Amino acid sequence: ICTSYQGDSLVKKCASDDAERQMIAKLRSECGNQYTLKLETMMKDMKISQETMEKYNEEYPSGSALQLDIKVLTQGNWPIEGKVSLCNLPPELDDPKHSFTDFYMKFHNGRILNLKLNMGEVEVRAHIGSPERLYEFTMTIFQAAILMLFNENDEILYEDIMQKTQISEVELKKTLISLLICKTLVKVGTQTVDSKEIKESDGFRVNDRFVSKFLRLRLPQVTDKQTINNQEPMQKLESSVEEDRGLLIDATLVKILKSRRKVDHNTLVADTIKFTSSHFAADPQTIKVRIESLIEKDYIERGKAD
Repeated sequence: ICTSYQGDSLVKKCASDDAERQMIAKLRSECGNQYTLKLETMMKDMKISQETMEKYNEEYPSGSALQLDIKVLTQGNWPIEGKVSLCNLPPELDDPKHSFTDFYMKFHNGRILNLKLNMGEVEVRAHIGSPERLYEFTMTIFQAAILMLFNENDEILYEDIMQKTQISEVELKKTLISLLICKTLVKVGTQTVDSKEIKESDGFRVNDRFVSKFLRLRLPQVTDKQTINNQEPMQKLESSVEEDRGLLIDATLVKILKSRRKVDHNTLVADTIKFTSSHFAADPQTIKVRIESLIEKDYIERGKAD
């Protein structure tokens, strides 16, 4: 349960590594070493990745405005799903990628680096709308790959963008919609934001009327229905938590009855609440349901007087 959220927090910038370690230590004390083993492996991955980037920057000091930060993560340790995303990167991004790959392979011959471009971010400075205003955009790699095509083209057709970037049709349409929503791009022949549908005949250009009161902006992302609808994963999470709590209540009930042999119902419920209080606030009604379940499974039985 925790690994998915912790992994996302670690891949993104965490406010404090110490805070992450303290949280893992608390989980270890509550749930045991086995529960936090994968989390500790993820923390180790992040440390090794940071050391690798430090060595790379020493050997290849940045002589340009580009500052590279790549996180090398062990496959299988991280809750990262999805296939490797393909994209023809512009030279400004492709050259550092090859440089880092060559550097990494010198020390780890035989390993394979799979770039998760859909998880990467780029900070781009650009004059859009006015040559007097320099904006700093934080955007996805796909968004950057598309926008940088307009350094050499005033207008580009949808088919040409797909051919030059090699981004899949689904990802390309989502990325173009996001650029239309934030008004960095507009469709050729209109200044309105028609972001509901992308047609193969559409052409795009940079919005020469773009304006924002902020100089630092994060471009939005458009996700598919599975990503937008967070109810399904949350329902799975809640179901998993309830299942784990139910098992803890069962274990507590059996432990109490084994030690005392016979306990009246109200005392059993009260003691179960007391013994599980360090983990969560147990509901008396839930405890009653778990007692009935254990009786049906013949783990415990009612007294003859009941």
